[in-house]
Amino acid sequence: MRLLKTLNRYMERNQAARIAVLELLDQASIVDMDTFDERLWFTIKSSQVSDYSLEIVNSDDINYEFLVKLLIKMGFPSEHTARMLMRLDRRGFLVLAMADEESLRSVERYIKAQANAHALHLCTRIKKIG
Repeated sequence: MRLLKTLNRYMERNQAARIAVLELLDQASIVDMDTFDERLWFTIKSSQVSDYSLEIVNSDDINYEFLVKLLIKMGFPSEHTARMLMRLDRRGFLVLAMADEESLRSVERYIKAQANAHALHLCTRIKKIG
C-alpha cells in the first residue's frame, strides 16, 4: 500500500518525479518471478473471442509492491501499471484481459503460481461477459 500512496503522491504533484519513479520500476530486474510467456498475450490480443474477463480483486491483504512487479513482469509498461493500481484501488477490481476462458485460465494460473511462490494471496476471478 505504501508504494501505491507514494506513486499517487508523485503523480499528483510532479510529472518529472512521476516519470523518475516509474523509470526506476522499468529498470528493475525482476528475477524472483518466472518468465511470462509473451505468446499468451499475443493469443489474447489476436483472439476474436472476448466472452470472458480476467479480473484482479482488491482486498485488505493485497501486496501492491508484488502486484507492480507481477504486472511489469507480465509485460505491462510501468506507467500503465501505476494507472492500473489506481483503478484497482478506486473500483475494487481491475480487468486485466478479455478473451476466451482457456487463455484467461492460463494467465490466472501464472498469477496464482507467482503469488504462491511469494507466500501471498491474490484474488482473481474470471467472469462471463454478457
